[in-house]
Amino acid sequence: MNVMEAKMADFRRMLLAWMSISLLGCGANNLTSPGSTAPNLAQPAGPTNNNKESKVFKGSVLDALTGKGLKAKLVLLPMEDLGLPAASASATASVSASPSPKPTSTPSFETNSDDKGHFETKDAPEGNFILLASAPNYQSVTLYGIRSGELEIALTPFKGPKEVPLNGVVKLTSQKPAVGSRIATTFLPGLTSGDAAECDKAGEFKMNVASLGKVSLAAMVVRDGEINAFSYLPDVPTQAKDGKPAAHALVLRAVAKPIILAGDSGIDKEAKEKSEAKELALTPQRAQVFLADGNGEIPLLTRAVRDSRFRVSLPQPPEDASYHLALSAKSEAGDVSYFHFYKQTDSNLKLTAALLPFPAAQFDGRSFRWEAVPDATFFRVRVEESIEGKDSGRILWEGFTNGTRIDLPELSLLPLLDKKKDYKFSLTAVKVEGSKDWASTLNGPWAASSSQAPADLIFSSEEPPVEKKKN
Repeated sequence: MNVMEAKMADFRRMLLAWMSISLLGCGANNLTSPGSTAPNLAQPAGPTNNNKESKVFKGSVLDALTGKGLKAKLVLLPMEDLGLPAASASATASVSASPSPKPTSTPSFETNSDDKGHFETKDAPEGNFILLASAPNYQSVTLYGIRSGELEIALTPFKGPKEVPLNGVVKLTSQKPAVGSRIATTFLPGLTSGDAAECDKAGEFKMNVASLGKVSLAAMVVRDGEINAFSYLPDVPTQAKDGKPAAHALVLRAVAKPIILAGDSGIDKEAKEKSEAKELALTPQRAQVFLADGNGEIPLLTRAVRDSRFRVSLPQPPEDASYHLALSAKSEAGDVSYFHFYKQTDSNLKLTAALLPFPAAQFDGRSFRWEAVPDATFFRVRVEESIEGKDSGRILWEGFTNGTRIDLPELSLLPLLDKKKDYKFSLTAVKVEGSKDWASTLNGPWAASSSQAPADLIFSSEEPPVEKKKN
């Protein structure tokens, strides 16, 4: 591995450590991931400077897919400090302490990153400010309540990586073809789509993978919802040799000593009692299992959750890999809630998923407002294209805050939005463990999230955007 490959591998591992997980086969209202989400978050690259007299603002803007520096435009808007929490405030307190930050009348400040993605200025606004980051052909991001300091911002490209063919064969230990066995490959949550295939009568498979250098493969036989035979092949190169895709061989072995993950799922009762968020009955849906390694995540199983109970049987995880278990529940209105268990390597029969209540958002033509959700670390508002006949379209903009209000940036700062087109917005409450400063939690894996069903936005040439009323 050369120096560039090593840097890329480190960046990818960093992304996988904190990005919200995008589940295969989920609609736009499911966790996408983490969006399709968290690669757009800005993460402090060092300690946040809380001194209002400091005006240093520096860092880098990266392509979330490749890790390479990106030439981007950054706009900073000073904002009134309406009770924004200090860095030492608790996550619960921070949600209720910052109800409605808004821009001041102070002129905005603009800067640009260079060809390598670096930027630095000593003329940034004092105190709290709103940061908008954008680049051509990339999803725009806005952060509310950021202080001067050092940031690393990753923007997600609209266009994914080129896909290349990957072929191979799966056999039994007897060297007979593993007819009908299933094979899946890693994907980068929120950035790429994984592929899965079924082996033919000769045990052979053909699939497409993102050309990102390396992927991992997993072959399995699933009966009655459990994996009975399994094989894992890491670090498979995606570059074709002599213009032809390389063939890879996997040998299935019986699962002799499985690990069991089991437990309960349901609404966080304590949070629900404290919350004024809308009360909707949740119907636990499914438990999804992914095998996570340095190349991404491989989707393995999807099991139904019955009476809020879940149980999955899995092979012993390979070295340097672990399981990610994602539980989802859905309301009658289409709201979706998720809870995640990461780095599972041993049996655990007492897992408890405390699903967050849903935030109730309103839009008045300029501002998104919602009730606080206790235990939520921060909130994300997303605007995406509205395409007839499809659950989701291209994500155009995301805003993040630990308060309960986000103002839609001026259209001059969001050139991708067109008043003549329709859009959808959605609100997600996110809980991240292990940090008291909400800004520093943007680089942590999502422990739980709850998303309100997307609502329609309509632009007109005379009026501001409004929430479309459903019949």
